[in-house]
Amino acid sequence: MTTYTECFYEVHYPLINVAAPNTYQAGAEVVTAYADHENYHRGVCITHIGTVAQGGDVHVSIYAASDALGTGVETLHTVNYTAAGIYAIEVTSESFTPGNKFVAVGYDVDDAAMNLAIIYYGIVSRYMPVPTTNWAGTHGP
Repeated sequence: MTTYTECFYEVHYPLINVAAPNTYQAGAEVVTAYADHENYHRGVCITHIGTVAQGGDVHVSIYAASDALGTGVETLHTVNYTAAGIYAIEVTSESFTPGNKFVAVGYDVDDAAMNLAIIYYGIVSRYMPVPTTNWAGTHGP
C-alpha cells in the first residue's frame, strides 16, 4: 500500500539506465540488455529530451522476452518523439505475453543530433523494500 511518507527510491527501482545524459548523433541505435521485470507490477520508461536539431527525432521502444538473451522478443510500445520535453511510457505486467518477464529498451536517433537521457524504472514492487543497488545515492527523510 502506498503511503505519503515513503521516498521515491523506496518504491521505484532503476532497472535499466538506457541512455546517460549526452548528445547522440543521427544514426545512434541501441537496445539494452534485458532486465528481470518479474518483481514489478508496472514499469515506466522516462525519456528526457533537451536540444533537438532541426528535423531530429528519436524512436523509443520497450521490448519483452522470456529470458535475458531476448528469446521470444515482442515489442510492447514504440513511440516517436520530435520535440524537447520529458516523456513517459508505462507498461503493466498484463502487457507481457505469459512467460515473458524480461524487459529491454531501445532507441534510434534519426536524421539529426539531440540531447537525451532515458531510464526505465520498475514500479509497484511485488516485494518491499525494493533494492537500492542501482542507485548511486539516495537522500531524503
